[in-house]
Amino acid sequence: MKQGAQSSMKGGEAIWAKLPLVVLILALVVGGYLRLDAASHPYLGQWDEAYHALVAKNLTEHPLTPTLYDEPLQDYDYREWRGNHIWLHKPPLPLWMMAISIRLFGDGELSVRLPSVALGLLMIGLSYAMAGRLWGAQYRWAGAIAAVMVALNPLLIRLTSGTIPTDHIDTHTAFFALLAVFAALRAAQPPRGRWIYALGAMLGLAFLCKSLATLIIVPVCLVVVWSVEQGWARNALHLAKAAITFLVVALPWQIYSASRWPGEYEWESSYTLDHLFKAIEGHAQPVSYYFSLIPTHYGGIAWMTVVLIAAAVVGAAVWAVSTGARNIGALVLWAALPYVFFSLVGTKLNAYVAPTIPAVALLIGWAVVRLARWRSQSPRPLSTAALVVLLLLLTFHAGAVTAERFEADYDPCPWNMVYDHIAFRTELKRIARTPGRKVIFNVDDWKEIQAMYYARCPAYPHVPSADQLRDLQGRGFKVYFLLDAFGRNQEKITDLHQAGLLEEVQGIRLPGPRPGPPVHPYYN
Repeated sequence: MKQGAQSSMKGGEAIWAKLPLVVLILALVVGGYLRLDAASHPYLGQWDEAYHALVAKNLTEHPLTPTLYDEPLQDYDYREWRGNHIWLHKPPLPLWMMAISIRLFGDGELSVRLPSVALGLLMIGLSYAMAGRLWGAQYRWAGAIAAVMVALNPLLIRLTSGTIPTDHIDTHTAFFALLAVFAALRAAQPPRGRWIYALGAMLGLAFLCKSLATLIIVPVCLVVVWSVEQGWARNALHLAKAAITFLVVALPWQIYSASRWPGEYEWESSYTLDHLFKAIEGHAQPVSYYFSLIPTHYGGIAWMTVVLIAAAVVGAAVWAVSTGARNIGALVLWAALPYVFFSLVGTKLNAYVAPTIPAVALLIGWAVVRLARWRSQSPRPLSTAALVVLLLLLTFHAGAVTAERFEADYDPCPWNMVYDHIAFRTELKRIARTPGRKVIFNVDDWKEIQAMYYARCPAYPHVPSADQLRDLQGRGFKVYFLLDAFGRNQEKITDLHQAGLLEEVQGIRLPGPRPGPPVHPYYN
């Protein structure tokens, strides 16, 4: 009887030990489904996905020359990223990954988003693995909780959908920041060897996703990788190896683009720095902006979400200070530093703090397991009450966020004021199948970027002058005009008609947008 009871207990313990892995698999399945669902809508997000998609599509033809207007037919200002020829407005790594996907799977919208879907799944798995690397096998449940939170996170899913600004750029940035911290954790334990080089390489790849902004993860990696036992000289040597590897990965593109397109490179470099001190393009927000977005970024009932995150982060900070737990302190720094830094810069965009999400998820997972272990060691009313409250908050939060994500509808086309996007997409794809050189004019609603992606030819928002039209027709271009339901630029088009210049121009009439619920992409 006694042996049977012991065998039964061991069996129960074995099942309990495997449950976190089952939760991880469920998180991967659900997270993958939610990301694919969000990525499957048939339009390109206007700000900024269409720009990234078009440059990526052009990179499939010339991987080392990023272009927006691949064949500019009108004058352009290289200081204007929305109408430039050589496009250095974003670093190349996410665009290369999107280009590879387009090359492999075609130019459908889902192909543009597949790298973000894949990286999102890897982030779920890495978040699980991080807990074991941080605190050992006894904290598997912390990893499972973190994996679920990353899988369900609204901001990461919205970024994958491409419907909010910075879209896939910030997905890639968050992934490589997470990978850099993971490499730092491995490099912190002897033998350091190749993991020191991996740390430098991951920071270099993160830099190739979002340049200087990604360097805020460096202090976190330093806290993790620094070894008091090895002394200053040994630590300095390891950090030098990581720094050299970082430069080997990050510098070649900077040198190449600076030497090949010096004007564009100098302008974009200064423009990037301006984001720190100025509110670029009207993106001025109060210092509290990112803190006010926490309920939106994490979903669920607002007050409950804020209490859950604040309790975990503050509790972890107190623990790190009182016990000197360096890994916990590194996670708190990772969760807090981007909020502090981006709250103080001039330009604030919705998703800048996306790289903090795995850190917050891990801290919540750690808090639950730490309280459970505390209660098992000292079963007092306070520890029991704290654990019950935290578990209730986490359960309600996960349930609410799951319901929100399964109800979310990404099919309504945001930023769409002029065209029915289905008709717009269909007609432009038809133009793409027409042989010969082509150009499209009178594209309204900032849709010239989407027009170029779908039609595979230059597109402009204005109506050309008579001389410009004669020149293009003389050079063998087939000219198209988009004619919208609101009659924009009708007088200029009539003048060209009266001058006898529209006989060979094809007008494409497009209906206005279909009525639907007003869905703001930030909150979709």
